[in-house]
Amino acid sequence: YLDGRKVAQGSTVQLRVQQERSQIVFSTVPDSYRMHHAIVPRWHYDMICDFERNACYRRAIERAIAIRKDAGYKNIHALDMGAGSGILSMLASRAGASYTYAAEMSSHLCDVAEECTIMNGFLGKILVLDRDVRRMDVLRKPDGTAPDMECPADIAVFEVFDSGLIGEGVLHILAAAKSKLLMPVAAFVPCWADV
Repeated sequence: YLDGRKVAQGSTVQLRVQQERSQIVFSTVPDSYRMHHAIVPRWHYDMICDFERNACYRRAIERAIAIRKDAGYKNIHALDMGAGSGILSMLASRAGASYTYAAEMSSHLCDVAEECTIMNGFLGKILVLDRDVRRMDVLRKPDGTAPDMECPADIAVFEVFDSGLIGEGVLHILAAAKSKLLMPVAAFVPCWADV
C-alpha cells in the first residue's frame, strides 16, 4: 500500500523494498508523512488491543469456516459488515475464506483497513468497500452499475454493537444482509447476543 503521489511523465519514484517471510513490502523514499493513526477513532484502538475479544472472534470464525469446509464447500466467501480496520476480515481470510468483502461506511477507516489488509499479506483475498451494507447488492443495478459483490457470502462477520447492543443498527444491517447479500444458510459470527 502506497499513498498517492503525483509523478511527472518520464520521471521516477524511489522505493524501498523489504522482504518478509510471506510478502514483499514497498515503501517510498522518503517515507510517507500521511498520519493514518490520526484518522482512527480512539475507541477503535481498545477493540484492536482486546486480546480476549479477538481470540473469541478468531475461534468462532475458524469454527464457522471449518464447518463449511467439512460440508464440502470449496470456495467460502465472507462478508465483514462494519469492517473498521479489517481485523475480522483478516481473521476470516486466515481461517480459510477464499475471498472476503470488507464493507465499511467510514472512508477514513476504509483507508486504514485497506492498508492493514495489504500490509498483512491479504492483497487479492480481501476487498475493502466504502459502502453501507444496507445499500449493497449482488445484482447489477438498474443503471448498469456492477454489483457490489460477485456472489452472496457464506459467512457474515460483524462487530457493530454499542454498549446497549443494538444502538449501531445491527438489526437493520443483519436484515439487509440476509435479504440481499448472504446465502440462505449463511453462518453469522456472532450468532447470538445477550443484553
